[in-house]
Amino acid sequence: MVIVTTFIYFLGIFTTLAVGGKNVSSPGSGSCVMPVHPENGRYEVHGEISATPGKEFPSLSLHAICDEGYGVDGGDTAVCSYGFWSQEPPKCSRFCRLQPHHSVDYTCTRRIGNTDSTGPCGEIVFPGTTVVPECKRPFYHSTISNMHCLPSGVWDHVATCSAECGTNAPAGQELILDGKRMRHGELPWHAEIYRKNTKPYKQICGGSLTSKKTIITAAHCFWDDVDGKKPASMYAVALGKVYRPWGDTHDKDAQYSDVAEIHIPERFRGAASNFESDIAILILETEIEYNAFIRPVCVNFDFSVDFVDKQLQDGKLGKVASYCPTADGKIAQALSTVELPFVPFDQCFNESPPDFREYITPDKFCAGFKNGSLCNGDGGGGLAFPEYERGILRYYLRGIASVAPRNDFSPQPSGITSFTNILMHKNFIKQYTIYA
Repeated sequence: MVIVTTFIYFLGIFTTLAVGGKNVSSPGSGSCVMPVHPENGRYEVHGEISATPGKEFPSLSLHAICDEGYGVDGGDTAVCSYGFWSQEPPKCSRFCRLQPHHSVDYTCTRRIGNTDSTGPCGEIVFPGTTVVPECKRPFYHSTISNMHCLPSGVWDHVATCSAECGTNAPAGQELILDGKRMRHGELPWHAEIYRKNTKPYKQICGGSLTSKKTIITAAHCFWDDVDGKKPASMYAVALGKVYRPWGDTHDKDAQYSDVAEIHIPERFRGAASNFESDIAILILETEIEYNAFIRPVCVNFDFSVDFVDKQLQDGKLGKVASYCPTADGKIAQALSTVELPFVPFDQCFNESPPDFREYITPDKFCAGFKNGSLCNGDGGGGLAFPEYERGILRYYLRGIASVAPRNDFSPQPSGITSFTNILMHKNFIKQYTIYA
């Protein structure tokens, strides 16, 4: 039984509690006894510097201060007047710290007496609380279970959600640009890479967003055969764009970031090594926010060999973004989506010019058409193949545009293009990707 009474003392209003018919402090004595300091903490007494446990006062105001890793479960201040306490003296308990995560919303439920109290979670969560995580849809998904803070102050598990990858914008706007049809958001993972040594910045390559801070692209975009790898400070990245110029006002959904780091394989040496290991990981200065027109492509190394063979087979079509010229030969200033068929090695080798065959290195596969595939500015772009997974059509990144027969992605379409096979660089990608 809990008895609640209210009285006025020195113009202050206090609430007196009795638990099981007994007062928390010493009723009838007319005094407040300073309690023993809480385990894993201490009390500060307002206005009574000399207060020690067991000493009596007409009134007390206790404030609990807990040791590192402990917190006050409930109110951290208790007031006593003439033997009556506003609450039990605060205690210090172990707690779990709930770090916010951009992919999850958390709701906390805790039983207080016979009632369940439910609401948003704070940073500190005490044992006995059930944390219900929910993925922030439509950009994240997962099958996640409730979290519990153990008495030792650790979580039984930490729930996070995976980014929805490889899906197109649900209702992208169809545009007609330079005589070509495309749908805004059709390749929402496509990134544009710019060199910053000109004003405005110059678009030089494409890439693919794989996490909020990671782009996969081609190493040759950042390489000079004389000076080697160029510094990251020379480059910037844009996502969610349709128009080629940096900062084009028509790109209302675009996001921009400088490049913080560039990672390329040690064995890459440009033309000197026939562009073998032509892959790069960019780490962005600014974290990208997912929306309907910007989301990552799927990168998955855990599927079976049969799944990979199903995607990379003769004639299977993959999608890549391109700046190939318009029908009248003008240099394209807007992206289009190109579908390129996978080409088996023998066909690629036989149909390629003799001086290009040396660039079809063991970590490459071919895709495209003999009479033209990709153009200037398309290098580093990701070739993604579709497949149904959990009933949803997703695109999986399989190749990075590396070299074409003219080896320069000229303004006119080149022939069959060689793509760096990301499956051959699994460890490199996992080493430098910042998963988010």
